[in-house]
Parts: sequence; structure tokens; C-alpha cells
Amino acid sequence: MGRKIKREVKDYPSRFSIVYVSHGIIVPGGRFREFYYWDSYWIQIGLLHSQMNYTVRGMIENFLEIVENEEYGFVPNGGRIYYRRSQPPLLIPMVKNYVEYLRSSGELIVKEYLDSVLPTLEKEFMFWRENRMVSVTDKNNNVHQMAIYNSTKTEPRPESYR
Repeated sequence: MGRKIKREVKDYPSRFSIVYVSHGIIVPGGRFREFYYWDSYWIQIGLLHSQMNYTVRGMIENFLEIVENEEYGFVPNGGRIYYRRSQPPLLIPMVKNYVEYLRSSGELIVKEYLDSVLPTLEKEFMFWRENRMVSVTDKNNNVHQMAIYNSTKTEPRPESYR
């Protein structure tokens, strides 16, 4: 289900709980009116198979905007201002899927596109490295870094209040 966030949300953000993004969003369906990061990854795969690459590009552009937004610096769990947690970092794999699609369809802009998005991908990756990584030792005593879901909040999630 495609949606476009009203310009009014950008002009008067204090009146809304939804995060403003420039491009259309795809919601998982049902009662939802906002994007969800994890769902967007899987939705993107289906859209690319359906040759809806412009929609995918818009989804990625939205996430890049959010990472560059000083209030976030990462893609939150969903498109509401009270989400301060995230699901696994999927922006880099989303860009990878999109770039592979571009290459397979003969697009010549792949390098230019990657050059333009790489600084933002690095910024989100650094958020994860600094805030959401743990060391895991395997049975051979090799240490691996693993990104984890984590929230620093100690109170109930704001969306659970009625």
C-alpha cells in the first residue's frame, strides 16, 4: 500500500507523530500508516522483481534522509517520531539489492549513485558500530561483531500508551 506523507507534516511537525519523508512510502498493510524498516527490506525485494525500481529508489532516498536527520542518525524501527529503536541495519543490503537491479538492467549510473550514497551508508553503519554491536566468541575462540536489536529506554514504549 503506497502512501505519500502530507507536506503539512513537514511544515508543522509538532502536530504529527509521523516522520516526514520526501518520497512515497510503502506500508505493510492493515492498520499501519507508516513505513517499517524490516518490512521495507522485504517489500523492496518484491518491488524489484516487479520492476518498480523508481519506487525502491524513493524508499531508499527516504531512509537516507532520515539517517542524515540530526534527530536520528539511523533508520528507526518505523516512521513515527517516538521510535528510538531500530531493527537490524538493512539500508546497506537495500542499496546492494537496488544496485544489482540497476546493473542487471544495464544502467550506467551505478558508480555515481554509490558515490552519492556511500557517506550516508557509512554514517548509519557507524551508528550501529557505536551503539548496537556486541562481541560474540565462537567455539574456536574467534571473536565476531554482531549488530543487535537494542533500546536504551527503560520505560514502556510510547506507542503502547492509549
